[in-house]
Amino acid sequence: MRVLRCCCTVLVLGLIACGPAMGQDGGRVVVHASSSSLTSGTADGLSRDRVKGMTEALGFDEVQSSVALDMYRDLADAKQAAADSLRHDIQRLQQEADGQDMMSMMTKIKEATGNHQERVRVLELTFMSDLRALMTPEQEENWPKAERLHRRGKYLRTLLRAPARVDLEELVRTEFAQTAGNADVIDMLDRWSVQVDGHLVERERKASAIGINPDFRGGIFFGGGEDPYKELREIDGRIAQLGEQTIRMMSGIFGDDALHSAWLRLAYPRVYRPLDAERRLEAALGLEDLSPSQREQLEAMAAQHARDASAARARWVEAEKEREANDPLPPGVMVLVDGQEHAGSAPARLAVRDLGVRLEQRLSQILTAEQMELLPKAEPESDAVQFTPAGSSRTIRIGG
Repeated sequence: MRVLRCCCTVLVLGLIACGPAMGQDGGRVVVHASSSSLTSGTADGLSRDRVKGMTEALGFDEVQSSVALDMYRDLADAKQAAADSLRHDIQRLQQEADGQDMMSMMTKIKEATGNHQERVRVLELTFMSDLRALMTPEQEENWPKAERLHRRGKYLRTLLRAPARVDLEELVRTEFAQTAGNADVIDMLDRWSVQVDGHLVERERKASAIGINPDFRGGIFFGGGEDPYKELREIDGRIAQLGEQTIRMMSGIFGDDALHSAWLRLAYPRVYRPLDAERRLEAALGLEDLSPSQREQLEAMAAQHARDASAARARWVEAEKEREANDPLPPGVMVLVDGQEHAGSAPARLAVRDLGVRLEQRLSQILTAEQMELLPKAEPESDAVQFTPAGSSRTIRIGG
């Protein structure tokens, strides 16, 4: 019997496809998927902030910008309607299959998803054409930069390498606005933008050549034979390397490691997600009834934990880089087919978790029971799927 609990249909589509090709002839397969919007199956290259960035790059005046944002609202409404239609179609197909003809259902869902992707693609192309029609002849020379912004929004989040998925221009603009106007920073970001765009154009062409939608955040892995995604992985690796080199050069201008730290947090959110114990320690330091001894102990503990956690997370990042470099799955599929975490990632993750356990123990020794009750409660853990060729699965916990 095959049991499916489908919260994120696009992800489960990839999982179902893995099964028969990888030797799953029987047995009980339970797939747990964390909830996610159906529209996440297609990378969204246009958001309100992205469109605002494009209008700025184009040099639009207030009227042009207002019209562009009105156009974007219409686009967002149309895309939401398309997503609602896809969701309805998938629910109908699931009900019709009723757990019986799963492969037929998968084929129909794939077709429905493909139609949705094409509809979204046409909507965005129409928007871009209408946006360009708003331009004056003098603004025409700015169009390539707007196209680069759109392409990054569309594709960066679909890449296999975590560092490649970070938009450096957006990072600097949103978190380091005081430095964004520095001429050297602008020059470095411009060069990064042009080089990344070249890689993305090449990647789009190669993805189309091997018959996959380059902006689809998912895929089907059939195992065996030559890896059809090898060239895409190599491009993603070059983009990641370019981003890291650019960050290191700009850090010299910033004069500290703040930019590098912010980049790592964006690239590896799971690694740098605050532990429950870290949130509780921060809250403990804000308690008004701490005794001088308690505050001294907490501050010393916080300093020691910061050093230990920084080193542990750095090891986890290195393990994640190695895992990504050897990941056999298609771009966007976040499932470990051998049923085990990467040999380096597992102990690195557990080492960070253990630091949180020790931190929690020390908190309970320093604070009174009444003070402990004032601290924020632990957040529910998230599930990540591990799917095995032998026809079994297990769920790991993310965040500790």
